[in-house]
Amino acid sequence: MNIPFNNNNLIRVLAFPGGKTKWRISWFGEVAFPNRMIRRRQPSVLVHLTAVKVTSSGQETAGSFQKSAWVSVGILPSLYIGDIWQDGYLLKRAKDDLEQFADIDINTKTAKCIKAGFSLEDGSFLLPVAEYPWHMVSTHSHCICVELPAGKRLIIPCIEIARFYFGSSSKFFTQLFLPPLTRQSLYSNPVYESKLGRLTIDLANGISGRSTADIGRLCRDPIAWKSAVRIGTSMLDKSRSGQPCHIQTIFPFEGKTTLQVSGQWLSLGDVAKQTFIAHSIHSCSHPFPFKQMRYNMQTVAYDPVSPDQAGSPGIPTRYIGAKAAKEVDLVEKDAGPLAAKSQLFDSAPRFPDLRRKYVYRGNSPKRQQVNYVSASQVIQSITQGAVGDAGSSQRIRPIDLSLNEDPNSLQKQEPPEFLLEAVRELSKAPDKYKINVLTHDETCAWTVPVPIISNEYGEIHGQLFMQGADGVQRVRRAAVFLITWSIFHRHFIVIEDEPAYAVSLEAKRRFRENYKPNLNIALGGYVRGTPYFNWADKAIGGLHIAYTALRQWFWR
Repeated sequence: MNIPFNNNNLIRVLAFPGGKTKWRISWFGEVAFPNRMIRRRQPSVLVHLTAVKVTSSGQETAGSFQKSAWVSVGILPSLYIGDIWQDGYLLKRAKDDLEQFADIDINTKTAKCIKAGFSLEDGSFLLPVAEYPWHMVSTHSHCICVELPAGKRLIIPCIEIARFYFGSSSKFFTQLFLPPLTRQSLYSNPVYESKLGRLTIDLANGISGRSTADIGRLCRDPIAWKSAVRIGTSMLDKSRSGQPCHIQTIFPFEGKTTLQVSGQWLSLGDVAKQTFIAHSIHSCSHPFPFKQMRYNMQTVAYDPVSPDQAGSPGIPTRYIGAKAAKEVDLVEKDAGPLAAKSQLFDSAPRFPDLRRKYVYRGNSPKRQQVNYVSASQVIQSITQGAVGDAGSSQRIRPIDLSLNEDPNSLQKQEPPEFLLEAVRELSKAPDKYKINVLTHDETCAWTVPVPIISNEYGEIHGQLFMQGADGVQRVRRAAVFLITWSIFHRHFIVIEDEPAYAVSLEAKRRFRENYKPNLNIALGGYVRGTPYFNWADKAIGGLHIAYTALRQWFWR
């Protein structure tokens, strides 16, 4: 079924609790090597989890029962405070308040490092326990406090700053936690052409090309390099003193920026909405220190030899290993000596500035002919993986998690609430049916505003409008799914309402992608009050089926 579900749940984090209980990521704690017997190649971060309970009204909320789990720092780029996990799988992203802070000034005076348990001179806490208890398990963890107009503050955990600005791939991200950080561990041979504004680098072995722009910032901006180095040096400082290590860092630039973040507004004393605690950063507008960027990678592409060359001397042998498993169980152990695989997880573009800049690979992989031989002892798929370099002899695949910053990542968003029932029904369709979403716009991957139609007197129907969450009247939205089986095509149309209004209409084969005529027909029935699931309008023709009848059509 080709509908825009988020596929980030193909990763299972075995360090998280198993079973049916849902767990919310509450906070990130110290960084350490909890067990060097099985994990020596990279440190882990202590993730604090809170069990989710269901209230009497059926709503989910964080309870009081907590657990902690050590998770490799290379997995951090895919973890966010507020996310809900179940049995090691991501169940759903956090639904926090989304805020945009425009034209804020980032410098040493306006953005300072504080501890999560910091209090002001009058004794009031920036993160008051009554409203926000989640950091209490780690009050010595570090945050950046940004001064805002009118005496307000934006607080961002240092781990979130590191994740957002450097979490484009787990291999690159991990290097920052293995001091001392050297430029050679990330890139070499930098060349900057000032007339073109073009930066060229050679990426270090194993570094993903998806981290190119982040590394380019480190190369060109000394403040960015200081930000990256500070992560490792803060770990060394704590290890020398024997204290738990809570990393420190700073913003990787100074100057103006617009930040889009999600989190929660908190009171300061008796005044509401004075401090915003950011659980995740979504976007940062500060420009990169280049106009275009070219990178080179030392990779090899293997080509099988022709049958007449098979067995020829001088041609190396390459074994065909295990097939890649569809789902990967990430374990807290060092990976084995196997070929590394890249696992993408979807993310909206982080930096609007990069949409106007060209980042590209300058060289092609070196090609080498090989004799392919099947390795019978490893034919079974390898289902376990670990981020980081190989450090054991076990059958654990090295995994590099990388951001898939597709401009079309909007297509991965969750469906709006009025569409959830329809999506659940369509998900039950047999594999022989191909299902596509035809409706989308720049704000939603699932729906479009309904067309404005009028009656015979030219009056616009009031039913086309509804009150939005902000109390402002807006146009209703609708979704159209194209369902195809052999030569048969149908439009399944869902119009926003409580409950949603749904009908299924025949789609002519030649015009199956053009949903607008059928959407107008469905909308006409909706404003006339024609019962959904049982239309009486014979002019429409064909079967009018919705959830129950649609399932019967699926299984005929």
